[in-house]
Amino acid sequence: QAHDTAVRTMRWSNRGEWLVSGDHGGVIKYWQSNMNNLNEFNGHEEAARDITFSPTDEKFATCSDDIKIKVWDFKTSQCEVIMEGHGWDVKSVSWHPWKSLLVSGSKDSLIKLWDPKSGANISTLHGHK
Repeated sequence: QAHDTAVRTMRWSNRGEWLVSGDHGGVIKYWQSNMNNLNEFNGHEEAARDITFSPTDEKFATCSDDIKIKVWDFKTSQCEVIMEGHGWDVKSVSWHPWKSLLVSGSKDSLIKLWDPKSGANISTLHGHK
């Protein structure tokens, strides 16, 4: 049940019902609160670095060293949107607590704001070092 490579990130859903984890190989796993593994799939081509849930827990987003941010439907495990725009490993992603807004941070020293529905880059903050 455990990951085959190093676990790089994990996040509880907002209601605390589910734990989602990501590993060095890009595998994403779903866990119940009793640590029963319910699902796993290949989410990224390289290490998963961060996970964040939408305010409703119906969606979650992941980011990776493959320079992609992905929005997933929790029930189906299907990727709905892929966001690209960073020039280097994406190390963090966070969903706004009540708005449809994602923010990401990368080794390229950029902070980017994204629309999680369309995947559009709304704004980029430069020079964060």
